[in-house]
Parts: sequence; structure tokens; C-alpha cells
Amino acid sequence: MKKFISVFIIILMLSAFMLSGCSSDAEKYNTVLTFHTVDAYEYKDLDVSAEELSAEKAVIEARLSAIGITDYEIDTDESDDTLTVKFNRPDNIKAENDEDVINYEGDIANYLTTQAAVTFRPGNEYLEEAYDDNGNPVYRIPSGKTGKVLMDGSMVKSARSEIQQNGDTAEPVIVLEFTADGTEKFKSLTERYTNKIISIWLDDEMLAAPTVQVPITDGQVIVSGNFTIEEATKIANQINSGTLPYPLE
Repeated sequence: MKKFISVFIIILMLSAFMLSGCSSDAEKYNTVLTFHTVDAYEYKDLDVSAEELSAEKAVIEARLSAIGITDYEIDTDESDDTLTVKFNRPDNIKAENDEDVINYEGDIANYLTTQAAVTFRPGNEYLEEAYDDNGNPVYRIPSGKTGKVLMDGSMVKSARSEIQQNGDTAEPVIVLEFTADGTEKFKSLTERYTNKIISIWLDDEMLAAPTVQVPITDGQVIVSGNFTIEEATKIANQINSGTLPYPLE
């Protein structure tokens, strides 16, 4: 009888330990976002391979690290082409404040799923004009001669945000540095387009449309566009972390 009771107690203890472990895993992260691969043009489901999902995962990991989220889990499911991202919200985003949680998760989801393809294009023609939260105009969808891509982001070595001092004004900017091939390519372009506009785009949104004053030979370009420092940093992070192989929703 004593042996039976002893075994029964051990089983109960093991059961309690297992339940405790399951509960701990479930409560480790308070934010769970699930993304599905989609066709950017047809907006239909895609059948992507495990390797392609792994490439998507690598970009998401780079973007999480870029914004300081280092404790996370990303699960991929080839059966339905999804990625599930788990991490913790910052302490200042309280669970009881639904609006803050929704806004935070929406911002993170948008950041993680932005394509972040940088292109350099002739002129500054566009199809749509909108306004951001600060009332600044936003120009979208290149058109006409601006539909042509002169150079893409594969030749951008790095991007960073900086505060540039212009007299008494401090302006957040994005600094792009080119690879060796990119430096030569951009030098050639700016020689050809002196006194003309070369616009810089992030996906379908125009970041800036500077007029080339002189050929740029040092492999560095500064992009200004009424950014806040947070916006400039976010864009630089997106550029650095690369383009998603497939769009996510």
C-alpha cells in the first residue's frame, strides 16, 4: 500500500511538472503574429517551398533584430505557407490598454511585412498623392519615364539614419552607402543626369527626388524628405534587412 501511494505521488508530481512546463511555454510570449504569403499582383495564395519560407524567415529575423527584439520564436508551416512570429511587447505597452496593443501590433506587422525594395528612377512622375500623419505629402506609384529603374537596392551596401545640421535646423536624413559596383554605377548615372532629377523610391513610395548638381563619386548619397528620426531609422532598418522573397499579409 505504501509503495502504491509513493508511485501515485510521483505520478502526480510529474504531471504537475509537465503541466507547469506547458503553461510556461504558452505564456513565454505575449504577442503572436501570423503571416501568410500572397501574390502581390493577383492577391492569391502561393505554394512556396520550405527553402522560400526559410528565406522569408531570415528577413523577418533581421528586421526583429534591427529594432531590438532578440527574444523571439518564428514557426514556419509549409502546409499553409505561414510564418508565426512570437515575442514580447515592451513594458510600456500594457495588456489592459487594448488600443495601445492593437496599434503596437499593427505597427510591428506593417514593419515586418514591408517589401523594402529601393530603386533609383529618372524624374519624379507618380500616380497617387496622399498625406502622412504629419500632413506631409506622400507620392506613390511611379509612372511615365519614372517607371524605368536605373539602379536597384542590390548595389546599396548599407543604410543609416543621421541628424544633419543645416544652419540652425537639425534634419533627420537617411545615408545610403554603395558597394564598389554601386559607386561606379551611381557615378555614371549622375554624370548622365547632371541637372536632372533622379528620384529614390522605397517600394512604390517616393522617398526623395533630388536634382543632380554634380556627379557623385564617393559612393554615398544623403536622402532627406521631412522624416522624423524614427521614420528615418525605420526606413534604414528596412533597407538593411533586405526585401522579402514573397509579400506577406
